[in-house]
Amino acid sequence: MHLGQQLHNTHYLTKQSGKYLTTDGTNESWADVTTGIEDNGTFTTLTVSGGATIQDITGQYGSIEIDNGATGGWEGYSIGGQCVYMSNGSAQGLYNDVNNQWGIYSVFNGATDIRHAGSAKVTTTSDGATINGNAYFNSGYGSNRLAYACRVWVNFRGTSTVTIRRSGGVSSVSDLGVGRYRVNFNFTMPDNDYAITGVAQLDTTNIRQRTVNEDITDHATTSCRIVTMYSDTALQDCNIVNFMAFR
Repeated sequence: MHLGQQLHNTHYLTKQSGKYLTTDGTNESWADVTTGIEDNGTFTTLTVSGGATIQDITGQYGSIEIDNGATGGWEGYSIGGQCVYMSNGSAQGLYNDVNNQWGIYSVFNGATDIRHAGSAKVTTTSDGATINGNAYFNSGYGSNRLAYACRVWVNFRGTSTVTIRRSGGVSSVSDLGVGRYRVNFNFTMPDNDYAITGVAQLDTTNIRQRTVNEDITDHATTSCRIVTMYSDTALQDCNIVNFMAFR
């Protein structure tokens, strides 16, 4: 900060070492500065009302540092009393000081929230991000559309010992007899009104496909019973069984 730059509306740093000029709009006077102002009008640390300091950076990045004088346990920089970038030593973010709610809230080396009206809508996790609410995509449609995710999917071997090759949202697959299986979810659906689809193949060398149908007598929120068939009534174990559920 240099000669003649205004602090608040009444305080001016000056070239006079160790002093600053203060005015109430009518009268002017010199006041002592507790931290040194150099003869060229610059300073290394300036203490303002409330105990906050403006100083050179002590971290690895940045141009100027604000420290001390934490209000409500938070130190930071306020823009017009409306928006504050602040930190409490363990978290930091952008705060809406008009409506008293966070816009972005981030725990050091942890989760970060992007919020709407104070409510977290996107939260980062160690393996990705959680969307709290609906997700909309354009993806070539021409306009944003609500996306509906595949909640459960699995590719498993349905012959001999049932074995899961790859899956998502599935804890296990139970063998219930010839052509009969139960796909067990690793979470609970909100209801049992989800839709399922699938396809099966007899073996890895035979391209004859089999249908995958649901057994409506066992269509639960934590599992779904399915059958693999090659005719209206004939059930058959299949080497490759693919199952998906949407909700």
